[in-house]
Amino acid sequence: AGQAPDLAVCLAEQQTGGRGRRGRTWQSPPACNVYLSLLRRFEHGMGGLAGLSLVIGVAVAQALDELGAPGMGLKWPNDIFVEGRKLGGILVDLGGDSLGPCHAVIGIGINLRLPDAVRASIDQAATDLASVMPAPPGRNRVVARVLECLLQRLGQFERDGFAAIREDYERYDVLRGAPLAVSDARGMHHGIGAGVDARGALQLRQGDTLMIFDSAEVTVRRE
Repeated sequence: AGQAPDLAVCLAEQQTGGRGRRGRTWQSPPACNVYLSLLRRFEHGMGGLAGLSLVIGVAVAQALDELGAPGMGLKWPNDIFVEGRKLGGILVDLGGDSLGPCHAVIGIGINLRLPDAVRASIDQAATDLASVMPAPPGRNRVVARVLECLLQRLGQFERDGFAAIREDYERYDVLRGAPLAVSDARGMHHGIGAGVDARGALQLRQGDTLMIFDSAEVTVRRE
């Protein structure tokens, strides 16, 4: 990313070392899906990028929504869902200065046509656009719309922060109001999803208590 220009885009037919969050493997069969990376440079430091993965999720969900995908949803902090099944994911690598200019390498994977063998090897309920749409759009059309929405949302985020996009995120939030089990360094916590705060942190309600989780080393599942 050091010498690449701002907004450089890389598309792949297949990833031989696809990564998910927290070191997990991302299944990447050839010529079936969208594997997209975008370099975005920011003038302010990494400390001002809280909520970035959620902003990216909103852009992807909005793009697919506009292309006709039914039941779009987002699972904090970086999973893309459609009709209750995982359709894709987001991975963000940050670099640069904590106080000055920095950059984000944004990786997005979207399942368009997932082979049965690959679907069977995934350890959670997965789906693809071909399963939920009678005439799914081609990869080029998906990429074009995702990039359009992504650039618009990243500009909004840089100007106004995540708080300006929080309401849009809540429209797609599949964890809000659901019973959740959240695990972090403190242990396992049970409660009801209470959306996200103005910085994009997950909120879990336990009676009269509101717990806050950032996305560093947290796992979340619905109960």
